[in-house]
Parts: sequence; structure tokens; C-alpha cells
Amino acid sequence: MSNTDNININFPKANPKQIRFFIIVILSALMLSFSFYTVGANENTVIIRLGKYYTTTGPGLHFKLPLIDKALTVKVDYQYKKEFGFRTIKSDTRSQFRHRGYENESWMLTGDLKIAEVKWVVQYKINDARKYLFNVKNVENTIVDVSEAAMRLMIGDRSFTEAFQSERVTIANEAKLYMQKLLDNYGAGIDSPQTIDLTVFPALNVAPVADAGQDTTINIPHDGYPETVTAEII
Repeated sequence: MSNTDNININFPKANPKQIRFFIIVILSALMLSFSFYTVGANENTVIIRLGKYYTTTGPGLHFKLPLIDKALTVKVDYQYKKEFGFRTIKSDTRSQFRHRGYENESWMLTGDLKIAEVKWVVQYKINDARKYLFNVKNVENTIVDVSEAAMRLMIGDRSFTEAFQSERVTIANEAKLYMQKLLDNYGAGIDSPQTIDLTVFPALNVAPVADAGQDTTINIPHDGYPETVTAEII
């Protein structure tokens, strides 16, 4: 008979109390890890309890009920930006932009039935995290639609010469106010656009044809891009 046949391996008996103790310790540690959350300096967190809105918390360390509460964090003290008619490819000391392929949002008909190419930037902030998350199904698309509707309305109310030269600041200011009115009606929780950068020039870089008896003398730079007008909230 070999020596291996006489070897008996004795495993220690499990103590049910010790097993329960370790399980409770592990579960407690997991529950605690899911019970606390941190809100950043420029953020608000909305707490959903059992599928319904419960509260909104500001910056700092907070407690929530694990497995019952859900935390949704939104940057509120942050300036968001939407670009229309172009996109920024690279932003630094030598920024790069893409201008082609966005004619569906930049080409607009003026009040005197001329085509203008309008490029603009909308910057905005979220002022109510609860409204932003729950009142509108898709806030980002709504902001885009509202901005395009406002700009088309302003451009359509003016002649090409007015949009290109004398009325650009007015267009930017009125578009900003119109956007805020629509967003407030929707309860989107969006603060009034802080800045609208607006640039208007002839579509395809072709100056409009002058109507009879109308002076439409327009000085177009060699690159076809006039200066940008910025309308800011004071």
C-alpha cells in the first residue's frame, strides 16, 4: 500500500456565524460606497427616488439611499456652445473650421427674396437642472430647432442689405430674445444665450442683384467674409 493512501486531509469546519459576519461586512461596505456622491463646483445633481423627482443638490458631498435613489448630474455653471453653418475642427491659436456641408442650416431667404448664408454661434447655460432633464424630451435638438427658427425669422423680416450690414447687431439681439421666449415657454431650464456671434454674407459669395431704384452697394472682402458682429448681454 502506498503512503498516499494513508494521507487524510482535514478541512477546517466552517463557522456559520463567521460566514454571516463576513457577508454582512461586505454588503455594508458596498451599500456605503453607493450611498455617498460628490457634486462638483459647477454642477447640480437631481435625485430620482423610485422613478420620481425627489430633490436637487448643489456642490459638495451628499447622501442617497442605495438601490432606491438615482443621481443625475448636470453642469449648470458652464457655458455650452452650438455652431450653425460651420463646425470647429480644431480650437487653439490657429483654429480650423469646416464650412462645407451645412448649407441646409446656413442658407436663408431674406425679405427681398435673396439668399443669404448665415453662420452663427449660440452660447448658453443651464439654469434649472430639473427642468432641463424632464420638461423637454430632447433639449439639445430643441435648442438647435429654436435657434434656427429664430434666425430664419429675423433674416426673413429684413432685406439682404439690412441683414448684411446695418441690422446685424439688431438681428443678433432680437434672435436672442426670441430664443429665450420659446425656451421659457417649453420650460427647458436654459438661460438666455449669453452671446450670439453672427456673420452674414452672400450665398456662394455672390453679391445680390440690385433692385430698380435701390442702392445695394456692398463692400465684400476678398475672402467673402465680413466681420463678425457679437451681441452680448450686459
